[in-house]
Amino acid sequence: MWDDSLLKESGYDALAEHRAAEPRAETGPATQREVKGDVAGKVTVSGELTGGHPAQPAPAARPPWISWVVTLALAVLLGGVAYFVVRLIR
Repeated sequence: MWDDSLLKESGYDALAEHRAAEPRAETGPATQREVKGDVAGKVTVSGELTGGHPAQPAPAARPPWISWVVTLALAVLLGGVAYFVVRLIR
């Protein structure tokens, strides 16, 4: 945690003064209705945080085995191409 002395030593004098003038209230876990804690299974983003723009959806998760299949297929293809190139050179 940053305390006032660390803020001042790091050059954040204005922030330290603002924190001293307007201390922040303690917050609990983000499960209250004000922070959409009643929405089960989802994370919602406030329009205030995004400047009124809709939040970007998370990219669809790919199965982890797809990358291994692609890697193996490329390795076999590259090996085949190398084999035929060497056969043509001889």
